Amino acid sequence: MLDGFVLNGTPINYYDENWVIGDVLFVPGNPQLYVELKKGGITMNVRWVDISPIITKEPKFTDIYEYDFV
Repeated sequence: MLDGFVLNGTPINYYDENWVIGDVLFVPGNPQLYVELKKGGITMNVRWVDISPIITKEPKFTDIYEYDFV
């Protein structure tokens, strides 16, 4: 998908702490999806519904510049 983003490895700020998104998980029989957040050897699983507004908001590209000096 050309306009899609890979979640695994994406940095995220959750409750004023910087994390990296790991795997998206599910538990059989449980309708919730969970997202693994990782930071310095710590892993925390949070519900998708709790962090989806953070993940799906429009990314900010203001610091990305492409220069072509060829």
